[in-house]
This record gives sequence, C-alpha cells and structure tokens, in this order.
Amino acid sequence: MTSPARTAVKKRMMFTAGDDYYFLMYNMLILASELQCYSIEKAFIDHRKVAFLIEFISNPWHTKLVVENKGKTQLLSTVDRSELAKSYANGAARIHLITRLLFAAERKQIVVLHPGSRGASINFSLNSSALPHDFLSDPIFEIERSNATQLRGLIHNLRMATLDKVLGRLFAENGVQVWHV
Repeated sequence: MTSPARTAVKKRMMFTAGDDYYFLMYNMLILASELQCYSIEKAFIDHRKVAFLIEFISNPWHTKLVVENKGKTQLLSTVDRSELAKSYANGAARIHLITRLLFAAERKQIVVLHPGSRGASINFSLNSSALPHDFLSDPIFEIERSNATQLRGLIHNLRMATLDKVLGRLFAENGVQVWHV
C-alpha cells in the first residue's frame, strides 16, 4: 500500500502542476465526478470556477487551510494569505487554458458542453462512458477526491454556486483581495 505522501511525490514527478494539460484535465474530471456532474440537469455551472478550485483539489494544504478557517474572525497569517493570493493569481491566469481544455475534451467526447447563462461561462457534464471504466476511482486520485469532498462541504451546492461566491469563500473571506475575472 502506498502512503498519501508517497503518492503525492509520485504525482509531482509525473506532472508539472502549473500548465500541464493532463494534470489540469484529471483534476477537472475528478471534480466533476465528485460533484456527480453526469447530465445537463446536474452540469457543473460556470467552468471558470474550475481554474480556482484546481488549486485546492490538487493541494491538501490549501484545502485544509480554508476548511479550518471557515467561520473564524481572525485573519490568516501573512504567509498563508500570500499563498492563497498566489493561488488566486494562478487560477485567474488559468481560465483560458481551462476553456481550451474543455473544448478539446468535448472533441474527444469526454465532456458535454452546455451554454452558460453567466457571462462568458460554459457549463459542462461528464460523459463517463468515454472514460476508462475505473479511471476516476483509481487509488492514485484519492487525495484529489478527498479534497473535492471537503470543498463541497465548505461551499454549499458547489456545482451550482456562482463564481463570486466561490471566490469569496476561498479567498476574500480569508483576507485575499479578489477582483472580477
């Protein structure tokens, strides 16, 4: 049995977290799977949220930080806020890449895209029949699935939450200044 720390190191060696298409895609698929986005009725609303949520799904420390700070009036330390600000900037810079990945995944019939009602947003659902049978349940993704579950508990109805609500809960409530993306 592989320890979670060892698995995390293995994944870091396999993927470059920043702009690696595979890294971003598998995190996006795991998020949609954990939120059970398998039909147009249960589609993930506003793809732009994914760019920010990936920072938390792929990093247990970020997830733990925001989950443990929920409801507290005391601000995070300067170092923690700086780390969250960096995550916010990474997410904002990643929105266009996520858009391109969704269109590529649609061409491969991995996802089904639906027009969004919020600005330039795209809603999407998984086409689980296009994925290998046990891909999303592979033990190597246990950390990401756990983080997605914790985020779902932090942000009520995460699948349908507005981008502003997600940014507020993850960043603004933790002392990070956000701007409209």
